[in-house]
Amino acid sequence: LPVKTEPAAAPDAGPSAAGEPAHEVALVNDGGAWKVYDPKKPEQRFAADQAQVNSALGAIGELAAGELIANKAEQHSGLEIDDAHGHHVTIHAADGRKIDVVFGRAVKGGNVTVRAAGGTDVFVAKGRLGALLMKEVGGWRNKSMFDMKPDDIARITTTTASGAHWTLESKTPPAEAAAPDAGPAAAPKPEWALIEPATLPAGVRVYKGPL
Repeated sequence: LPVKTEPAAAPDAGPSAAGEPAHEVALVNDGGAWKVYDPKKPEQRFAADQAQVNSALGAIGELAAGELIANKAEQHSGLEIDDAHGHHVTIHAADGRKIDVVFGRAVKGGNVTVRAAGGTDVFVAKGRLGALLMKEVGGWRNKSMFDMKPDDIARITTTTASGAHWTLESKTPPAEAAAPDAGPAAAPKPEWALIEPATLPAGVRVYKGPL
């Protein structure tokens, strides 16, 4: 955190009203796979959305303290950054290092406030971390039904309620010979083709080009 200076005038919001009970969330790297859970229910662990985890990890390096806006504990409640209302975040590194901060409500420019846990100085937080971490367990969960990318799919079989069915299959056409001095030829893209039945039901068409 930066060297202490006289704080700018903090918004005089007065004491905050009692909010909802605190929600605790733990994110842990479990052998390379990120899990999310409520610390009160550690046995109920869920796969975390990797994209959201990556965004949060990237935002850790962006976190910086901006303008000092308060330096007295009695000012914390009005900024919702006291122990009763603030968003307490602890980040543990594998080597034992730790970041321990408390985020408060948004102030200038929509940025949230931040202070070191146990400290009294409150700063305008620079970076996305405070906003990205304000989720409950359900907001971190990976809600994908399947762990499969489009390029992994080779065949699709569909059956309607009437019993009619058809199958599409991805096939890679033979590679074309590269022209002299043209460098290596680009790998051909797979194309989807109907393999069963010979014709589709009326009104159904298949796009036979690459996806």
